Amino acid sequence: MMTSMNRRQLLQMLGLVCIPHVPIHLPRQVREDLLAVTEPRALPAMDWGDLVRTLESWGAWPWHRSTTTSHGDLGSMLMDFGHAVKWQQLALRTAPATAILVLRGNGAAFRPVEFAKVCSAIRNALDASTELWLGAAHDQALVDALRVTLVMDG
Repeated sequence: MMTSMNRRQLLQMLGLVCIPHVPIHLPRQVREDLLAVTEPRALPAMDWGDLVRTLESWGAWPWHRSTTTSHGDLGSMLMDFGHAVKWQQLALRTAPATAILVLRGNGAAFRPVEFAKVCSAIRNALDASTELWLGAAHDQALVDALRVTLVMDG
């Protein structure tokens, strides 16, 4: 008896087997967050081809940060995130061309106000010339928590 594969598992296999130039130096959770925003239920859903091309253009070691926090701790997490992004840009001595922001949460606890707060904080930390791609996806494992993942060139 053969089991059916869900879309994310298929994309992971394609990413690992058929597209050898996709960066492999990202933690599993970061890769899963990026794959989650290519699913049709993501808001907005990112195009798989655009995502792969962008990651390939960044090379094997894109900068990334992923943090899971409770809803009440969002402010301090965003301050830490903002500092990390600013320090990374200073270290690069240039602004990243593109950054991909993924917000994950449980559907019941997923609040649009928090999404707006996260987007605003990250946008303020990035250089004005950086193109910011946004995506949000459901994750049942995050009960009363949010995970914010940011990946950018550099």
